[in-house]
Amino acid sequence: MGRRVLSKEKKYGSVRAEYMKQISELEEVAKNVRKKEVAVARAQVHEIMMRFGLTLEDIVDAQQKAKLAFPVKYRHPTDPRKTWNGSGHVPLWLAGEDRTKYLVN
Repeated sequence: MGRRVLSKEKKYGSVRAEYMKQISELEEVAKNVRKKEVAVARAQVHEIMMRFGLTLEDIVDAQQKAKLAFPVKYRHPTDPRKTWNGSGHVPLWLAGEDRTKYLVN
């Protein structure tokens, strides 16, 4: 009985399949680690909120006020919820467009 020789295509295909399997397994591990990290973070946030007597409204209000520090400069023409203040990454709906058309008065 002779030894069966795999073609390069089959050999590389099986190597790729093994890598894909490993990637899938690692993604599952990462997902589980993320769940544990989120649980720990939530517990820490809860403990801080209890210690300082904070409510969710206290935290949300602080985030809202921080947003107001940078006024809206551009607004999407058909979806007024989509805005951009001119800092950070340019949103997809504004990328490559003439920004003057979207300026807020």
